[in-house]
Amino acid sequence: MSDKLTYKVLAVDDNDAHLEGIRHCLEDRYEIVTAASAGEALGVFSSFSPQVIIVNQYLNDTGGIEFLQQLRSINATTIRILITANGESNDAINNAVSSGDIYRYICRPIDIGDLQMTVANGLQLYESQQAESGLVQELKKKNEQLEYQNRNLSIMLDKFDDIQDRLFEMERFSAIGQMASFIIHDMKQPLDLIQSSVEALIHLQLTDDEKNDISEIVQFEMQRFTQMIYEILDYTRGKISMNFDIIPISRLFHRMDREILRYLTNYQIEYKGLLFSEEATVNVDATKFLRVPMNLIKNAIEALEGHSGIHPPSINLRVICDKDWVQFSISDNGPGIPEKIHEKLFDPFITINKSSGIGLGLAIVKRIIDEHKGRIWFKSSPESGTEFTFRLRNYLSSQEQQQ
Repeated sequence: MSDKLTYKVLAVDDNDAHLEGIRHCLEDRYEIVTAASAGEALGVFSSFSPQVIIVNQYLNDTGGIEFLQQLRSINATTIRILITANGESNDAINNAVSSGDIYRYICRPIDIGDLQMTVANGLQLYESQQAESGLVQELKKKNEQLEYQNRNLSIMLDKFDDIQDRLFEMERFSAIGQMASFIIHDMKQPLDLIQSSVEALIHLQLTDDEKNDISEIVQFEMQRFTQMIYEILDYTRGKISMNFDIIPISRLFHRMDREILRYLTNYQIEYKGLLFSEEATVNVDATKFLRVPMNLIKNAIEALEGHSGIHPPSINLRVICDKDWVQFSISDNGPGIPEKIHEKLFDPFITINKSSGIGLGLAIVKRIIDEHKGRIWFKSSPESGTEFTFRLRNYLSSQEQQQ
């Protein structure tokens, strides 16, 4: 319990001796003020604001129960205690207790311990009521805030529906623009090479061998350009037409290795291609399948070129064959793929460290691998770079299993 100045007690009795007895009983625990009548007590009550009021049942100007009922209408939280005659307990007193007009009643002669305990218990009730009242007020305040927020949320949801409709329309136009950006970005290089090669044939004095070399470049870039157009068309149609052929892994590897070396000619990037076994055959559309490593190589180049601090930049191709599978791995020592796009990396329109384009290349890679009944996955970190691994069924093994 708090010190005596924390709580105030008002004692009301027209008998001075009775008041002095109550004062003597409580003054060492609480701040106590006395009044000799109900009229005097009303004035003291408003200025003193006691937490506990102790009233004799019989006052010269009113009855104790009636006076406490009056005080309850003024301040219901005050602990109201009635002092009655020796052994007095009637229906009026009991009803007052039941209805809450009074907290407790004490009979004369007053037992000091009983009075102190009654006041202490009454103050505990007062504290709990105050705490509950505070919680109720806080809850009321929170409810008012919640209602205000709900009204605002309803308004915002209405606005959101309108904005969502607008965004949907904007996204459609944005997708068209992004697709155009991708096509321009991905086709600019072969077109530039074709243009520069044709200009060289027209304006420069070249040997026959030089002309043959340039013609090969033009032919290669035209094939690549045409292939890219067909791939975009295939992707937008939702299906890739395949022309499968059974090819020894050594032939497929050397074709991949040659195409990668040719593509890397103009880049200062170290490259190593390794075939660890030649005892395998795959059933592939070689032209389509070669697009897989080339797209991955192109992405690796863009990642390496965007981070000049990597020395030396390198890309590696490894092909490992076992009884059941032929596994291809293309790795680089670049900065890695941002973790936030790992889960949706093979979705269309996901870009990785690109200044333009919309990331259709990996979506095409995934679709080609799926059409070959293969599987592709990757691992990537800023420390070790990125490695894409894709594998196809060893055709010799699958034939043996069918037999």
